[in-house]
Amino acid sequence: MVRNKKQDGSIIIFAISILALIVAIAIGITPIFVLRLRTSLEAANSTVAIQAADSGIEWCLYINKGGPNPPTKPILVNGATVDIYNASNNPATCDPAEGSASYRSIGTYKGISRSFEVSVPGGGGPFATGGTVTVSGLYTIHTFTSSGTFTVNGSGNVEYLVVGGGGGGGQLGGGGAGGMLTRSGFAVTPQAYSVIVGAGGSGGSSGSSGTAGENSVFSSITAMGGGGGAGNGNNPTNGGSGGGAGNANGGMSGTGVPGQGNRGGNITSWPNRCSAGGGGAGANGVNQGGADLECAGTNGGAGSISSISGSSVAYAGGGGSGGVSQSNTNRAGGSGGSGGGGNGRNSIDTVAGSVGITNTGGGGGASGYSGLGYGSGAYTGGSGIVIIRYLTP
Repeated sequence: MVRNKKQDGSIIIFAISILALIVAIAIGITPIFVLRLRTSLEAANSTVAIQAADSGIEWCLYINKGGPNPPTKPILVNGATVDIYNASNNPATCDPAEGSASYRSIGTYKGISRSFEVSVPGGGGPFATGGTVTVSGLYTIHTFTSSGTFTVNGSGNVEYLVVGGGGGGGQLGGGGAGGMLTRSGFAVTPQAYSVIVGAGGSGGSSGSSGTAGENSVFSSITAMGGGGGAGNGNNPTNGGSGGGAGNANGGMSGTGVPGQGNRGGNITSWPNRCSAGGGGAGANGVNQGGADLECAGTNGGAGSISSISGSSVAYAGGGGSGGVSQSNTNRAGGSGGSGGGGNGRNSIDTVAGSVGITNTGGGGGASGYSGLGYGSGAYTGGSGIVIIRYLTP
């Protein structure tokens, strides 16, 4: 076969043209693929940078709101970094004391930076400060076991528990519990609210009555201190809950404040030289109906339960009264009411009573009496408490 040289030349030219076209197309689309690859990598790096910035802003808000057990600033194990700045564009600690109105968190990863900025209501800081701050479920809780200041940085509603100091036990009658007040939906505004936690009253000695507990106060709310228990021949006193009766005042106890507490126990078979328990927030002190000069003490009135602290706790129980025996027989003292009430001594002074429990507002236990004379001194009431909580912002 005779080859046509002209044909062969045409084929070579055609092949070269096709190859040139392919090369041209390749050169033309390479920048597109490179751009798409670069965009894909930048998107992945951008996601990591966003996550770093988010971690920083979440940490900053937690610190700024005064969260418990604050962690250290995030350190990311993937090599990303986070920097946080305040409203003045200075490195921020996010501490409420900075008073910054906003914060900006910048996350950086492999040269890509992304940021989040957040404004802080009220110019920075938590909704409120003061007392011991804890968080339980949805609530932030401020507990005052001593007097202080509840400082509010915004407007809103709070729930409170205010319990007065318990009354001291008398030489016969049990101390009355401090008054107990609780309410939700109490409106607060930006200001400093004084908080007073009332001390418990002193126990009586040598036949004297116990002294009343001190009032506890939050804002306009006042829980009265508990009444002192009756002494030998001395009257009990009124209070948040009244002190228990003795051999005076016609056997009548101290009265309680309506809505805060209850009366103490009365002597129901007057004349009768015995004793009765102090009143509690949930019930009257138990009445005394024993024989003249030969009676066991009666129990203090039960307190009331509140869950404002995140746990179910009883407060403001009345103190038990002392045992009485002219014949020197052992007559038991009464038990304190649930909610921190102290126990009364026995008549012959061999079984000790107890104080009202601290920060419950419980009434103090009473002393006893025998033919040998008064027992050892009666017991002090428990100090009060103020607890405030609100939904965590």
